[in-house]
Amino acid sequence: MAIFFGSMALGKTNLESDIDLAFYLEEKEVKDFFKKRLFLMEKIQSLLKKRVEVIILNEVRSIFFKFVIIKEGKIILERDRAQRIDFELKTMQDYYDFRPFIKEYNKAYLQRSLKEAI
Repeated sequence: MAIFFGSMALGKTNLESDIDLAFYLEEKEVKDFFKKRLFLMEKIQSLLKKRVEVIILNEVRSIFFKFVIIKEGKIILERDRAQRIDFELKTMQDYYDFRPFIKEYNKAYLQRSLKEAI
């Protein structure tokens, strides 16, 4: 699965904008994320003649980041619909399970930052 996301996908580009792509790899493809990521970046950049940032979703630990990608991104390649749905459901479930903790953390961080600024 491939998802087009980021500023360009949202139509908010500037001169510094790159193309952000996220890939969810099948189990047999996940042996070396780093090499796969570099390979994809190199191939896509050479085709599009534009700077490309590639994210391998299988290795992303941030629940919030994965959630933003599936919420705001556009699916541009889908080999296995069931796999995509499973990934999206798991990501949304994880996000909503942790959302109260994220909100509490953000609130505490903001309060601490305000105290330090005063």
